[in-house]
Amino acid sequence: MDEQLIAELATQLIQAEQTQTPIEVPSITHPGMTVEDGYRIQRAIIAAKVAQGERVIGKKIGLTSRANQDVFGVREPVYGQLLGSGVHLEQTPVNTADLIQPIIECEVTFVMRRRLEGPGITAPGCDSSH
Repeated sequence: MDEQLIAELATQLIQAEQTQTPIEVPSITHPGMTVEDGYRIQRAIIAAKVAQGERVIGKKIGLTSRANQDVFGVREPVYGQLLGSGVHLEQTPVNTADLIQPIIECEVTFVMRRRLEGPGITAPGCDSSH
């Protein structure tokens, strides 16, 4: 995918979120889309949201179980950025009217005092923009 298509898909996904309007999954409308294309779209979305005042507060790993990977046709966990607006603490109401198709996905979160680094700490295939 070229940069223009990446930007267009990022914009479409942001607009879908803002208007609570479902759209077709990009990998369906663009069957040649690769995992790397998906990550490029994700980075474009994060960059746009940060430019609008969002704050990246951490990293996220999803699809860690083989069963969930099978549902989505992937063979490894996926990763991304965690934005401040995506965190909802216990006893905090969530306005489901702001969501397209609300589901509950509970995740364990670790708040760390410092960045992980040193021998044995690796992120294969990742660069600092992930």
